Amino acid sequence: RMTITNSGRIGIGTSAPTDTLDVRGKIRVHTTDSQSDLRLYRIASDSNLTAGTELGRVFMGGSEDGTNFYNGAAIVAKSTEDWVPGSAKGTEISFWNAKNGTSVTSKRMTIANDGSVGIGVDTPNSLFHVSANSASEYAARFFNDGDNANRYGIRISCGTDVHTSA
Repeated sequence: RMTITNSGRIGIGTSAPTDTLDVRGKIRVHTTDSQSDLRLYRIASDSNLTAGTELGRVFMGGSEDGTNFYNGAAIVAKSTEDWVPGSAKGTEISFWNAKNGTSVTSKRMTIANDGSVGIGVDTPNSLFHVSANSASEYAARFFNDGDNANRYGIRISCGTDVHTSA
């Protein structure tokens, strides 16, 4: 069933919607076209999307009692430059989650506007940037069992303009 309140809120599966659109149940986006889209758009009230403007957020969370809902993870997109109609649209996307034993979400990974990936750092300054601030944990760990034959790990090549794969 669907409800439209006097204040304009729409409820699907509920007679008491708590947001502009409140859906209680599963949502399916289906099309016979080549792709299905779910789009989040930010419309600036002053017709100006500036650097640092959040463009959209997808939250994932839950509730123990059906009344109080908490976010456990999020994906956030924001502009990284002032947007110019028809051209400049620099954007980054970040991934947030809550560590065990806490209820606070923190940014864990960022994909910058140039494609650089940062883990543990808000602004990656290289293609892949990992940062940790712990005396008792590794910043990164790689393991390759190699099926007990060859045990290649990480290959780092420098000093050549031509990439060759091994």
